[in-house]
Amino acid sequence: MILRIKMKKYTFSSIWLFCIVLFLSACSPSRPPAESAAIKFTEKIYSGDVEGVMALTNLDLSGLPANKGVFALKIRNLILKEKQKADMYGGINKITVVSASYKSREGKIIDQTKTTAGSKAYIKLNILFHNGMVHQKDLVLIDISGEWKIAI
Repeated sequence: MILRIKMKKYTFSSIWLFCIVLFLSACSPSRPPAESAAIKFTEKIYSGDVEGVMALTNLDLSGLPANKGVFALKIRNLILKEKQKADMYGGINKITVVSASYKSREGKIIDQTKTTAGSKAYIKLNILFHNGMVHQKDLVLIDISGEWKIAI
């Protein structure tokens, strides 16, 4: 009998704890997709991930003439310079969104929930490095078929 009462208390407290965790996780704010893409892009730049950076941009090198290799090499060198800078500052500590605004294809200011293909997001980031240095980065993203890409 005592075992049955303890088991009911245990079951009840487990269910109660599960409900609290579920409620708290549902209330945690999620980052809008454009802001997440901007942060991911910045992380990939400072880690030297050339392919990852290229995947997050709206560049399509397939349409370039034969000198596309030179263009890709210049982009690679720029990314590697940023990685060296991050290494010199001890690596990234934290990236925060300072501001974000959205505009429709027509250039009208809109809410982040009203974006459609062709909308743009203007994101300002603060990048805090481990040595205490802070850099600001302004990025423009474009919604391409529901996926946010860095506009270049």
